[in-house]
Amino acid sequence: VVSGFVFALVEMSYGMHRLMGVAFGGAIAIGVLTFMTAVGWTGAVV
Repeated sequence: VVSGFVFALVEMSYGMHRLMGVAFGGAIAIGVLTFMTAVGWTGAVV
């Protein structure tokens, strides 16, 4: 969440935007993993 606010509200260089984008993407991936585990959707349906 913090990286999203920093990305949107602060004037930064291109490299800093890339770093914040990676941090934001990682946070989304961890959040989705936590949500899927909590709901019980683990593994692929074959």
